[in-house]
Amino acid sequence: QAASLSLPRARRLLARLQREGLIRQDRSGAGPVQLTDAGLHQAQQMVRAHRLWETYLGDHAGLDAQQVHEEAERLEHAPGLAERLDAVLGRPTRDPHGEQIPPPSSA
Repeated sequence: QAASLSLPRARRLLARLQREGLIRQDRSGAGPVQLTDAGLHQAQQMVRAHRLWETYLGDHAGLDAQQVHEEAERLEHAPGLAERLDAVLGRPTRDPHGEQIPPPSSA
């Protein structure tokens, strides 16, 4: 599912991510966008939160696969809940789709 962003909004988002040190791009802005180490770390933690939420929603809330994914998309952004959720779930290593759940942040 593709996000629908206007070109000006996409440019503002990329500029913000670059200011925050999460991506890098050449000065011309024409080259490819790359994640920095910090950006990769943050992306992995977002995937972790998403997969933990999918596990919880699938195992404990009785939602079907489509609902699990849609709700996890919203909940993955809740700050600080992933580690508490991980503990409640017994530190799972795979989500309901069989995908590996990334390890917790060491930073």
